[in-house]
Amino acid sequence: MDVCIIEHRDASGAEYLVERLESVMDVSDIPCEKVNIGCEACDNYGRNLACPPHSPFVIDYAGGARSARVICLRVPLEQFHGIVMEERYRTAYRMIKAMLNDELISWREKGFLVAGSGPCRACLECAIEKGEGECRFPDKRVYSLEAMGVSVVLLTERAFGLSLEWSGNENAADFVSAIGAVFI
Repeated sequence: MDVCIIEHRDASGAEYLVERLESVMDVSDIPCEKVNIGCEACDNYGRNLACPPHSPFVIDYAGGARSARVICLRVPLEQFHGIVMEERYRTAYRMIKAMLNDELISWREKGFLVAGSGPCRACLECAIEKGEGECRFPDKRVYSLEAMGVSVVLLTERAFGLSLEWSGNENAADFVSAIGAVFI
């Protein structure tokens, strides 16, 4: 496993330290289920062409790839001290998801298949919202690992020995993470 610290400056000039972890594992060791019932409760279910029921199964998507370069970006919430507590998690997640997406797109431009965290955000409004059945920008679409049946919680534990943290109600996470994979 490789670990490094990235200095990230946002559009306002605020600087954040982001931990970047990377681990290579066999595609066959990725924890996944062919049927992903967890996505059915999500608002994006059926409303995003990168989400179920439109997303492929990860093993089918990975094709002939034997390995996956699993990438985790983590940022401590304490760095977002100037933001109201309820917004810290969302702000931190948007930032590291955008960073991860940029990295995944650069891998894709080199010819690799990639998958990220959460719903695809390539378009402001997914084509399916306008009644279209095909993605307008398939070269920008990023399927989420979760949508393809991957247990991101188990993947994070196997690849990095970390437990994902969640914020909600009266619970605040110490770190916010975004997970992605490059199939090699």
